[in-house]
Amino acid sequence: MHDSYIDFIYSDELLDWIDWAKAIRNHDLNQFIKLYNSFDDASETLFDPIELAIAYDSENVFDYLIEHYDYTNFTNTLDMTLLEIILVFSREQFLISALDRFTFSDEHLFRMYEYIITYKDSDDFKQLYSRYGLSEDFVKWLFLKALEDRECLEYLKSVHGDDWLFDYDVVYELVTAHPELLDLIEDIATLEDYMDTDFFSKIVKLEKLDDVVKTIAFLIDHGWDLNQQNRFGLTSMHIALRHALKADTLYALKDLGGDLTLDTSLGYPPAHQLLLRDAEFTIDLSEIIDFKARDCFGLTLQDYDEMQRQSHLEMENVISIVRVVTNMEEATLYTLDEDEFYNLMFMGGIGIFFPYLTMVCAPSKQISDVLMHELTATGIDVSDIRAFKDMFADDFKQDVQTTLALGVEFHQIDDGLLNMLKDFAKYQDVELSLESESRWVNRMGEITLKIHKDGTLTKSAIINTTLIDVFYVNRYYDVPMKNIDYAPVFKKSQRFLN
Repeated sequence: MHDSYIDFIYSDELLDWIDWAKAIRNHDLNQFIKLYNSFDDASETLFDPIELAIAYDSENVFDYLIEHYDYTNFTNTLDMTLLEIILVFSREQFLISALDRFTFSDEHLFRMYEYIITYKDSDDFKQLYSRYGLSEDFVKWLFLKALEDRECLEYLKSVHGDDWLFDYDVVYELVTAHPELLDLIEDIATLEDYMDTDFFSKIVKLEKLDDVVKTIAFLIDHGWDLNQQNRFGLTSMHIALRHALKADTLYALKDLGGDLTLDTSLGYPPAHQLLLRDAEFTIDLSEIIDFKARDCFGLTLQDYDEMQRQSHLEMENVISIVRVVTNMEEATLYTLDEDEFYNLMFMGGIGIFFPYLTMVCAPSKQISDVLMHELTATGIDVSDIRAFKDMFADDFKQDVQTTLALGVEFHQIDDGLLNMLKDFAKYQDVELSLESESRWVNRMGEITLKIHKDGTLTKSAIINTTLIDVFYVNRYYDVPMKNIDYAPVFKKSQRFLN
């Protein structure tokens, strides 16, 4: 983003477009004042002259602007603060002038420090923070950002003490992403509070095996038990089977005392935790995992794998797969609302089918125009879909002449909207359909709600992923199983044991 912004500010088109831009480039303050004071154009909202003054190092124009205008809460069209813009163009002399001139909010100061930690030197951070500190409310977030630069972190520790290093969120981020900093929290008493989060799954996804082993050893030294079940009935070894980046991680954890023979709380063997893993990862564990192990239903991993690949849907198979993945009884599954189920899958690293667009398709341009008027009158945001057609080309299947995009997420479609569309369909004697983006755009699938002339509704879906998504659209979108076209698309590398 910064490179594109810099190119735009330095573009010749910009200089040709607005007269006072050249005055700034030429450091001609008198000419700038003359032209800017008489300037009145809609383009003035696109950028502020101080952005050009910073870019062209025009100190006299910059000083004039900060003396005559208040930039305390300024952000440009890209939501960059004045301090960030100054840093992007490396105008350090302007930075001090601005900091001394205005009393910036903690948010603006924090964003300045974020940029410095990411792109500048730690000495810059220390010098500025010693003069322009943050309130206590922002110190925690600065500690989190400073995990990226040990020198900045050490400096913050010297100023604020080390209490923030032991904050719940700081510890989470440090342990899961910065194994080189583990020595800073050597005195932490316990890590048990993270047992029921995605804490361990993030650790086993670290790129370097040495970092994984080092971090797990740190956990064990501080009381972590690799064989203890969390509240979902899974041990750390089960989680590693599901999420580890490399198969070698399991061998290392086994050497650290992890038990790969323990079942989950519902009696699913370790092998079953590999249901959604690829072939290479699975086969690499053949020396330490019993692929023929059966669960309490007498089923092996391969039995479940075959369920996933049957195009003919059976509710029993769908529930069986979801039970394995969630390690929950069927009765418990049906107590989860949509957010709870979605968050459970998210924490487990499982992507759920999610429609990004909500569109309503009419049979003709005339009907579409009338419908647009009706929807707008009820307060629903309606927009053209041409931009999506341009973006996705042939993969975007909807007709731009007869289709409208609605400012409502698909899962938020309520009875009020449906009843309005049903009444419209009956009155106009037409069929309408509410559609998500096609499966050619959203590779996971698509969903359609067909509204017939008599006002009745038919729901259908196409799912190209797993039976988990079949359960999801059936349970939470109320799509009948018989109206779900299950067509899983598996790469060759994803064929597990068959």
